[in-house]
This record gives sequence, C-alpha cells and structure tokens, in this order.
Amino acid sequence: MAAVVCGNTHLPYVRLAGGRLVINPGSAGMPYGRPGAHWALLGPGADLRRTAYDVEAAAVRVAAESTYPQAAAWADTCPRAPPTDARALEVSGPMDGRPAAP
Repeated sequence: MAAVVCGNTHLPYVRLAGGRLVINPGSAGMPYGRPGAHWALLGPGADLRRTAYDVEAAAVRVAAESTYPQAAAWADTCPRAPPTDARALEVSGPMDGRPAAP
C-alpha cells in the first residue's frame, strides 16, 4: 500500500484515504495533546510514538537563547502546556471547510 507522510498540523494521526495510508507523525517542539517529541516509526504501516524529554529545561533554554521576539511566550505555551487535540481540530476546521466553533 502506498503511503503519504505529511506534517504541519502538529497533530499525530494515521488515516486511510483513497486507498493510501496518510501519516502525520506530529511535532517535537509544538505538539498538540501530550508534551514530548511525537514521531512515527514507519515500516509495514506506521506506529505513532512519543518520546518524553525535559520540557522545562527546553522551555527555559528557548526563552533564554532564542532570537525570536516572542520566544518566552512561545515556551510558555508550546512545550510547557501544549493545546489539546480538540483545540487543534477547532482551529483547523475553518481551514478545511468546517465551520468555525461558536
């Protein structure tokens, strides 16, 4: 079976669409759902995985060393308290034709 591996939604999933396996492994630095580095082990099929890391140390380092102007605010949100998968679907809905949440 042919597979398509994609990204940019930061939400891990494996779906069958049009006879193809569509895989989004998620995100290491900006995950939705649980903190950690989300990734996929590919072989026959796909196995979604998550590797824990020291989120606090990563957030502190990003805030201290990044030249990104909003690095501290990003560190408070993305690695420390990632949005839920429900929030991801709410935000992405209008982009894929679903109505915005009330």
